[in-house]
Amino acid sequence: MKSYLPEQFDPRERVMLAPYVTDVDAQVFGLRNLDVEVAAALFARYSRSARSLRRTLLEEFVGDLGPARPSSEQARTRALLDRVIGEYGDDSVAQLGVVHVAIEQVPALLARRIERGRLASYLEQSTRYVLLGRRRDGTWPMYVPEGLSPTTRHLYDDAVERSFQAYDAVRSATLSLLASRDGGEEEALRRAQRAAALDAARGLLPLGVLTNVGVVASAQAAERLVWRLRADTTPGAHDVAEQLARVLHELVPGLTQRMDRPDRGGAMVAYLGKTRAHAEPPWSWNVTLAEPRVRLRRWDPDAEAVVGAWILVERGDAPTLDVARAMLDRSGPAALDALFHSYVGERSNRRHLPGRALEAATYHVEVECDVGAYRDLARHRLLTLIEPPIAPGLGFSVAPLVEEAGLWPFVARHLEDLGRLVEEVRELAGAGVARLLLPFATQVRFGLVVNARELMHLLELRSQPQGHPTYRQVALALWRAVGEVGHRRIADAMSFVDAGGYTVGRLEAERRYEARSQVRGKDQLP
Repeated sequence: MKSYLPEQFDPRERVMLAPYVTDVDAQVFGLRNLDVEVAAALFARYSRSARSLRRTLLEEFVGDLGPARPSSEQARTRALLDRVIGEYGDDSVAQLGVVHVAIEQVPALLARRIERGRLASYLEQSTRYVLLGRRRDGTWPMYVPEGLSPTTRHLYDDAVERSFQAYDAVRSATLSLLASRDGGEEEALRRAQRAAALDAARGLLPLGVLTNVGVVASAQAAERLVWRLRADTTPGAHDVAEQLARVLHELVPGLTQRMDRPDRGGAMVAYLGKTRAHAEPPWSWNVTLAEPRVRLRRWDPDAEAVVGAWILVERGDAPTLDVARAMLDRSGPAALDALFHSYVGERSNRRHLPGRALEAATYHVEVECDVGAYRDLARHRLLTLIEPPIAPGLGFSVAPLVEEAGLWPFVARHLEDLGRLVEEVRELAGAGVARLLLPFATQVRFGLVVNARELMHLLELRSQPQGHPTYRQVALALWRAVGEVGHRRIADAMSFVDAGGYTVGRLEAERRYEARSQVRGKDQLP
């Protein structure tokens, strides 16, 4: 960039800077070899200083960093943060330090609570690609709450055993059906069949099945996760909260100084506990076969015109929304068609999303589907998710492959037997413990409030052939509903929605993976 004037550093300064920046002269450069909190403190100074970041690093930080000595590094870092945070406040500074945290062997029910925060990234162990069998001590990978009476524990263990046995039986039967019907000589086909069988069996897993969660978050977002879990009544939440708090005190103590203070963390946990409390919904163990259901409850009939008007404002063709609406009213529907077409453009793939004017259209949706599909849809954190407590009462949903294999009578008998055990556990230990035994197949109802741009991302992703059959049904039903309420232009813009029918949906994805692996293998040196 011609206007960029590189700062001058003498030879000694260049040597001092080199370990901490990717380039001493470039306009764009990265930081390296710096503690997370030191980098956060450095950026905090950025906003209040006329000097460049590299000059600030030299004059205020490098002298304090010195040679890396484990015994003194934490003290130096704390001193730096106390100086910077004390002067500028901690809230924004805590957004500048990022932590990577692994939370292992937590119940899937709790994983959903962990992943509720928007301002973080999560990765969870998949039930689609990982076969869940007995652990080395002979137990199933299942969370067991502490303090259960002997009677309750016996009932709980019986329910767990039945659930995993049913899971394994359905997985084996559906895999055999796919192998006998489609063959299995091709490795990509075998991997796709295994994924389809695990998809079909997933509904039999209990919500207390153990999973691993990776969290990448700013110190501020991680601190708030601690507060949310401390206020959460989900089994295991408080234990994870305290372990996470200890990790943050070790990784970013300066950025989370107020996490445990009564006037900050304590007050927030109390507030969340009072305002997020809920009544336990009624339970009804209704063993009927449920189908995914989507109801578009609220939308603006004029949404496409509103989107069009904002497009004109965004492009500078109109100074205000009112002027833009008047222009569209005069030009007619064909002009709005052309405006949408030019704004959406020629999309080469689903990652090519139109601009933010599309976010002016908003939809309120009620969805009914099984818990497994609900957990997948809930990962779209830009939408607003209204999630009541999970409780049985709407029946149970199974994958089409389960019905195709003639396994629904077996599954129904299992659910009848399981229901009696779950109800006894609920009477003895409460709904919180019994909820851990509910299968992923449990049909639930929840709400979404989502704008059209995020909806495009959701529907195009979740309708892909490698997706789970249930959330593919939800995605396709919602896409059709958008068109049926008169939002034809918005629905047509979602050109990568895939409405095809698939049994072994991951086959093409596995073939692409195999082709890439073969190319990489050819490129490797012997």
